[in-house]
Amino acid sequence: MNKISLNGEWYVSCSEQGVPFFKGSVPGSVLNDIKNSDFSESDFFWRDNAEKCQVFENYDFKYTKTFNLEKSENEYNLVFENLDTYCEIYLNSRLVAKTANGFISHEFSVTRLLQDGENTLVVYFHSPIKAVDGMPRTTIAAFTSERLNTRRMQCTYGWDWTMRFVTCGMGGNVYLEEITDQTTIKSTYIYTKNIDSDSAQVGLDVNFKHLNKGLYNFSVYFGDTCVKKLAKYCSEDFVRLNFEIENPKLWWPVGYGEPNIYTLKIDDGENLLHSEEFGIRTVKIMQITDKEGSEYYNRCLELKKSTFSENWDFNEEYSGFILKVNGVKIMCKGANYVPCEPYEIGSNEEKLRELLKLSKEYGVNMIRVWGGGRFEVPFFYEECSRLGIMVTQDFLMACGQYPEKEEWFLEELKKEAEYASILMRNKPCLMWWSGDNENATYGNDQKPDYRGKDSAYKAIAPVIYKNDPYREFLPSSPYGGDRYAANTVGTTHNTNFMGHFFKYIREAEELDVTAYIKNHGGRFIAEEPTMGAIELKSLKKFMTDEDIFGESLYMWDYHTKDNPPMDLFGFTRFYAEKMLGAFKDGKDRFMKLKYIQYEWVRISLEQARREKWFCSGIIYWMLNDCWPAASGWALLDYYNYPKAALYSFKRCAKDVMATIDRNKDKSFSLYVSNDTQKPCEVTANCYILNYKTNEQKPLFEKTLVATNDKNARFDFNTELKENEMLICDICGENISDRCFYKQGTQPIVETNAVKIIEKGEDFVRLSADSYVHAVVLEGDCIFEDNYFNMTKSEKKTIKFKSEKSCDVTVEGYALEEN
Repeated sequence: MNKISLNGEWYVSCSEQGVPFFKGSVPGSVLNDIKNSDFSESDFFWRDNAEKCQVFENYDFKYTKTFNLEKSENEYNLVFENLDTYCEIYLNSRLVAKTANGFISHEFSVTRLLQDGENTLVVYFHSPIKAVDGMPRTTIAAFTSERLNTRRMQCTYGWDWTMRFVTCGMGGNVYLEEITDQTTIKSTYIYTKNIDSDSAQVGLDVNFKHLNKGLYNFSVYFGDTCVKKLAKYCSEDFVRLNFEIENPKLWWPVGYGEPNIYTLKIDDGENLLHSEEFGIRTVKIMQITDKEGSEYYNRCLELKKSTFSENWDFNEEYSGFILKVNGVKIMCKGANYVPCEPYEIGSNEEKLRELLKLSKEYGVNMIRVWGGGRFEVPFFYEECSRLGIMVTQDFLMACGQYPEKEEWFLEELKKEAEYASILMRNKPCLMWWSGDNENATYGNDQKPDYRGKDSAYKAIAPVIYKNDPYREFLPSSPYGGDRYAANTVGTTHNTNFMGHFFKYIREAEELDVTAYIKNHGGRFIAEEPTMGAIELKSLKKFMTDEDIFGESLYMWDYHTKDNPPMDLFGFTRFYAEKMLGAFKDGKDRFMKLKYIQYEWVRISLEQARREKWFCSGIIYWMLNDCWPAASGWALLDYYNYPKAALYSFKRCAKDVMATIDRNKDKSFSLYVSNDTQKPCEVTANCYILNYKTNEQKPLFEKTLVATNDKNARFDFNTELKENEMLICDICGENISDRCFYKQGTQPIVETNAVKIIEKGEDFVRLSADSYVHAVVLEGDCIFEDNYFNMTKSEKKTIKFKSEKSCDVTVEGYALEEN
């Protein structure tokens, strides 16, 4: 089979008078081509330029490509990996097809339409907005409702973290496929059947697209070594094989072992016909019912009584939600992924590679691909598999009542399930499927009908059960119990309950977020909210200094976006001032908008680690931005630069870490959480620090042993006086961590108590003259740590990575005296 690429330069015209012809690029999109043209604003992301691109969503566009072909006697197919979305395709002035789904690939037989010599291919794109004019609309939809009738990226219609970027175009490769006599393979399915002390049994299903009867070799490689080879005479279009792999090297997620990858190769003795990577591992979601009166049962009763869950959680039985990989319980720590661009720009492999690499380096072991985005390119899932990052995948619906009672809609979902299941089912990173995002939050398994049920069970599930029967399919995210978003069964989204948190922050006379966040517990938190500002080097790419530090917050609001009922940026400002102290000026405001997210992540992730196995996962909303957000939800900004929150996540997600909690009886508990497969022994040195005088009062030195199955805990009593806090340092073999406990708020003020005492090409060495609560490093580089605290006379070396010489500066922030 030969592929003839039709990528590259196309010519584009617009239905609207006044818009000139311009050059287009495939893969890409209309907005990307307009951005790169001579007649548009050069940067849609600079300040409020995004408004200027929205007019184009109402226009139709025509893409034209002329190419030469020496036509053979073979059959030809025309393949579009992505068509976004409503279009008609003409080849040599004859209609090939009409399409209306931007989530799947399209393939058409065009043998009779091709000419020997010059050919002209035209794709007419219709406005996604006008295409759904007149279609029934519901009022049950987040942000906008016209998107519900359109099978394309939902977040591009505007969300509370991105501007509106509705467009059209060819987001994937376009090519002619010449069908030769060579055997070709349509799809493979590689699955782990079982693993025991003797071997792993791996099943292989092969569907041939075109088969020449004969003898074929099916080989499994680990690196360059062939570990198993089977030869089979194939005479049917389907073949099933079983491989017995002795002493298998298993695939493990980040923190639990190596993500070992095997390669399947299929050949006919002369030609390599197919090559595909896979991993050997088993996956199980354990949902054991809590025994009445048990610790977990009583914790669920506490959650149900909280304001947080009242009138929401109707469960009378409670159960855990624990992921096991290769029989080992996995503590899932990660974030939700959204498309890293608001429209197609062509290949973004380099950006994805850096995003996923940083995710692993900073402790992310799970990514949830959110349902308002897209099925990612194969590279994304391949890279997650190679890195050991687990993935859960939503189907592509979010926050609305979709037309699931209509047959046309269900048929489109079936096509998407067929496409996605074949694309991803061999990837060892994929843990489970979810039917949508938050459409079924009011559902339960006993209801005869609820929003999202038809989409899940009439359209998607039958395809998944057929194509990927050994992987769990959950009908929605969140899912489990009564209601699906309840915190005592299954998965939950704490973003659903932010209003309760906002109310507490605004009304509490004495703020104690560490105590309040316990009401936000859950068995598996698939969305945990957090917000805060990005770093200065990124802000300056789309805002001026006056925008950043001046009195007007217009550009902050514009580039943060909003969920109007909640006033997200307004709340973040209020929370930052109430927690960290009133803003003194623009610089102080900027620091506190960054640091509030550091603390938000620290408090919530420490709580999840303390409740290990009652809570088996916390997945933050969200990992990344798809446009330059100034003070949004992400841990990494649009430019793949870490925010303060990512440094907090890295510290709290490390394999072995410590936390201090205050109990209801006013006593304290030290917890050591160990997410490795081996028991670890640590020495804990705990003391009271007076951050005004720098006096340290030793409390205890204690040896603790923590296992993957159970946190180590040590209870103690002490009294904290004015200007005092608890600090505990733990150390062991390749283990070090520091945690602290301070009652209530943490007002901070700039201090000159920290300085750089040595600089190298890839490190700085710091020294503190007194206690510094937040040490902030700045530079055109990525630091291994940032926003940490330092005690008096402490010295600390911080490494960093930079593509060029980097000028690093440091600032310090101390706790204000009571």
